[in-house]
Amino acid sequence: MNSTRFTSISKKIKSIIFVTLFITVTVFIFVTTLLNLLTLDKNLEDSENEIKKNLTGKGQILVTNNSIALRGMAEDNSFSAISDLVVKTVQNDSEIQYGIFMDNESRPWIYFNGEVVQSNKLDDPVSKWAARLKRTDYKEIRKENEIIFEFAAPIFSGSEKLGTIRYGFSLKSIRQKIEDTKSYVLKRSLVEILLYVFLGFIIFVIAGIASTKRTQKIVVPLNDLTDAAERMSSGNYSEPLNVQSNDEIGVLANSFNLMKVKIQEYTEDLHSKILELNRSKKELYKKEKEYRSLYETAVIGLFRSRVHDGKLLKANKRALDMFGYPNLEDALAANFVIADHYSSEQRKEILEQLKFQDELSNVIIHFTFDGDREMIGTVSIEINREEAYLEGSILDITERIRSEEMLKKKEQQLIQAQKMETVGNLAGGLAHDFNNVLGGIVGTLSLIQVKRSKKNISLEKIDDYLEDMKKSADRATNLVKQLLTLSRKQELSLQSIDLN
Repeated sequence: MNSTRFTSISKKIKSIIFVTLFITVTVFIFVTTLLNLLTLDKNLEDSENEIKKNLTGKGQILVTNNSIALRGMAEDNSFSAISDLVVKTVQNDSEIQYGIFMDNESRPWIYFNGEVVQSNKLDDPVSKWAARLKRTDYKEIRKENEIIFEFAAPIFSGSEKLGTIRYGFSLKSIRQKIEDTKSYVLKRSLVEILLYVFLGFIIFVIAGIASTKRTQKIVVPLNDLTDAAERMSSGNYSEPLNVQSNDEIGVLANSFNLMKVKIQEYTEDLHSKILELNRSKKELYKKEKEYRSLYETAVIGLFRSRVHDGKLLKANKRALDMFGYPNLEDALAANFVIADHYSSEQRKEILEQLKFQDELSNVIIHFTFDGDREMIGTVSIEINREEAYLEGSILDITERIRSEEMLKKKEQQLIQAQKMETVGNLAGGLAHDFNNVLGGIVGTLSLIQVKRSKKNISLEKIDDYLEDMKKSADRATNLVKQLLTLSRKQELSLQSIDLN
């Protein structure tokens, strides 16, 4: 006989009922509490978002108005007027932590955060961001474990930028109000939870009493079945199980006789299936591991996105590196859509092609990420219309394109250098020819002057001399053109010449 401690069905049923009641009451309390907490978090989140929205609206209006007010002061280089306006603005609003007016070289005319801060030039990342602005904008930053919203606006006089006005707003006082509200609601929720626990206890007691009475009516035929099963376990298979019951227990008693014959067959068959299943699971796990390793370590980017809106669903590490995200969670949180990062013309062309075919291969696309980071890639796409997603690969060929452009530029530079080397080699000969031309012109002029001084030269003779000088000048002009052609960065126009 089994040495395991015997526990009657009656006790088990009671135990199951009590456990079920306990779990039901506990789940009820937990779900109710969770719903309260979720509602609390949602309300607090909505309040915080509304506060931030109001703060951003207030900050943008403030810096915009200040930029308009400071325009004339900046045009007049009125340092004291600008300082007074910035200082008063910071002092009149407790949420403003600091105010800065800086020129186009990031030199602060006034930096006030309760007291004037002396600084030659602001070169921190936030100042560089503000200096690049062309319109009013804001940035969320963290300073000394505190979140600051900095609002900045450029000041223009016509098309000329005169400087930038900046104000930093703190969320410290707002967060304190939110924490006070959260504390109050948590206390109220605790009282509600205690009330639910009390009601659950009352329900638990009442249901326990009712279940005990009902259990007694069920366990009598079960006790008869237990006695018969003990006789069977001792090896007495000849005595049939005579449990009279018109419910499932009677069906169970009749099934015992068939079960003892078939149980061995089922056991052997089950053992064989388990072995086969374990082998299949191991093989499947191995293949899945190999596929995941290949997927994550692939040198090309692999991604999956939804058809109707293009939102990214999955991507490997190489693709995430191209998209500018450290991990998939950040990309999903940002609702990244790859089609938003290349031209609308190319997007329309790709979507038009996918209407008539399920695959596209090696489409060259110029991507733009973060506004200024460019990448040239070849993209291959396969569409799954049943499950409404796209699967694609992307290969970054930016460096290859840049290398080809650089190689072409180097070839042009080499050609120009060879041309200049040719100019140097020919300089001596061309200079000698040019000197001969000039000698002919100067000699002819000297001859004309001598004959004129003796007054024995005719006009026809002078015309002949001038014609000779013109021919020499034309030769000189041709030599100069040859030198310019060799020295310029342009293609040479070559012609065939009959040397005979």
